[in-house]
Amino acid sequence: EKHQGDDEKLAQQIKKLALANDDPFLMYEYGMVKLRHGDGASADKLLSRMGATYRLRAPCFMPPLYRSAFKHGPGMAASRYRNQVAAFDDVLPEAVLGALEKAFQPTAAFWRFHNYPTDKFFSYNVSLDNVGRSGGDEPAAKKPRVAQAELIRQIAQYLLPLVTGEMKELDKINDIQSVEWWAHAREGVSVGHQMHFDLDELALPDAVRHPVVSCVLYFDSEGPPTLVTNQSVNSELEASVAWQCEPKRNRLLMFNGRNLHGVVPNGVTSSQPRLTLMMGFWSDVTKSAAPAAGGPFGPNMGI
Repeated sequence: EKHQGDDEKLAQQIKKLALANDDPFLMYEYGMVKLRHGDGASADKLLSRMGATYRLRAPCFMPPLYRSAFKHGPGMAASRYRNQVAAFDDVLPEAVLGALEKAFQPTAAFWRFHNYPTDKFFSYNVSLDNVGRSGGDEPAAKKPRVAQAELIRQIAQYLLPLVTGEMKELDKINDIQSVEWWAHAREGVSVGHQMHFDLDELALPDAVRHPVVSCVLYFDSEGPPTLVTNQSVNSELEASVAWQCEPKRNRLLMFNGRNLHGVVPNGVTSSQPRLTLMMGFWSDVTKSAAPAAGGPFGPNMGI
């Protein structure tokens, strides 16, 4: 209830500033507040002034406090969602999760090396059939990334039976060869992340390829939820179903790698960055060369 009251006060402040200054950014923020309260009609008036023509349904933006007031139609059979989305709690041993948290803590060299935050997407790719790689005679500057890659390789191998068992009917589920990984540390303001497809970006436009399974590992229990839909690049219709996964420490979200997904802004300000590790399990993907310090960085970089 306190959060609801704070959100309403914030809405009035934003509305006053937005109307006084005709500020598109503030109009957008006020529209988001209206959507969080389920007022799609008011939000549409604001967002259409910015040229927006499509949006997610209002319940997608609503926290459980508001969403529970909406009446939903009969649910579909669970079997219809098989091989689409699943989530599991406490997936990693505490010692392993602690090692990951240390590797990606706010002061870790990983973020400085990549000039994070950056608007340039970058990710790494490690093979899953190369067990126990030590890094050999890698240059000193590269060793931390080699250590992280080896840790994530072992984690991916540990999670692979869970992933393939839950998504066993997906095409190429038994042909997974490598894992793409990247991390985000979003600051406390809930800005969300645009809806998108996970793609083999280096193969575009000649080929459109997706990971077999995409995963999100959460490091804390704060921040906005991940939204996964049943829409793919080749869908003839728009998404008809969406699932929301709330962050929780040591929770793993997995979904069909072809599915449209994103992070929905929820208006909650957190004292800590929203830290997540993403993994894409690939059967076939185009890899790029390992970067030098300072970049340039790109997708599916080798180490």
